[in-house]
Amino acid sequence: MGTMLMLEVVFDGSIEWAIRADDPSCFGLSSLPGHSLLNPALYPRIAEIGVMGGLSAKATFIDHGDFYFVSNAFVLVIDEDASTFQSTAESAIHWEGRLSALTSHLRFASKQAPLKARLKSFGPRCLCCLPPLELPEEGEGCVTASWHLRTAIRKEHILYAGQQSLDASPPSYTTLLLDAIDSLANGEYVNAFLLGAISMDHLSRVKATEALASAFGAGSDRCLALDFPASTTPESRTERTDELFNLLLRERRFKQLLHSVPLALTGRSLLRDNKGLYDKVLRIYETRNRVVHKDLGFKQEFLPRFFGWDEAIETVRCAIQLAGWFGEEGNYAHPFDGAQGAMCVLAKS
Repeated sequence: MGTMLMLEVVFDGSIEWAIRADDPSCFGLSSLPGHSLLNPALYPRIAEIGVMGGLSAKATFIDHGDFYFVSNAFVLVIDEDASTFQSTAESAIHWEGRLSALTSHLRFASKQAPLKARLKSFGPRCLCCLPPLELPEEGEGCVTASWHLRTAIRKEHILYAGQQSLDASPPSYTTLLLDAIDSLANGEYVNAFLLGAISMDHLSRVKATEALASAFGAGSDRCLALDFPASTTPESRTERTDELFNLLLRERRFKQLLHSVPLALTGRSLLRDNKGLYDKVLRIYETRNRVVHKDLGFKQEFLPRFFGWDEAIETVRCAIQLAGWFGEEGNYAHPFDGAQGAMCVLAKS
């Protein structure tokens, strides 16, 4: 392979990767025509060559055929027929938005909470030839926290992210929950508590809206319908539909979004399916309102006292469980999820 043009994207933070021996050297990205993501297993060798501006990478662990790497960047390979990267102010703004969106989709797919679209720098680089893909050898055995291995970016995550529109963002409730998990891991317990509570509010409202839209959708087996005369304009249809949504969902209390609204629209209720979780979620929501609206978080007269640690862990746990009840199962993991450490081996550099 001859000289290759690449785009180096450096972050203010790190990215965890999990690579297998049969993974390709490049992963195609349909969302970025003419670009593909270079296999992260190549990053340590490329960093040694010295053609990159700020890439740092190393192999970390090996476990059941998964080779783990950590880097502060990812590298895109630019096809010969792709448009050349232009280093201008307009181009920089355009690319920053697209690269940030791609990063957000990688985070959503892998549930790697520490990964955030904090770009430090990016720019074109040239490599005379691609080094061979050589995976590290096994070193000594060790035990490591499993949560960061379980959320490492894998082939399926890259392929998923590469198919998503860069003009759209992942669901807000997932982003909020991942931010809560990141805050929890960093010891920012009040932020974790508040973000986790807000994520549950967002999730319940989004799911209520989706359920109502489905109930009026074509081919729905539910008995909801709107009759429109043939002369109805598209604007009038939209107006009536919006008013109905406002009438049924707007100003609904949080507890209604967990019980009466989903029961009416889907036949399911968190209160009936899991009363224990229902009670916990409502208690968290009420505590969140007291902390935010009355500023009682750290006052002596706030009983029961709000300490932050226990509330944050319980809130993140409940938010994950609530997402599962709404059908949003995810590979969420954090240092306090109770999972045992992973028995693996160190990767030799």
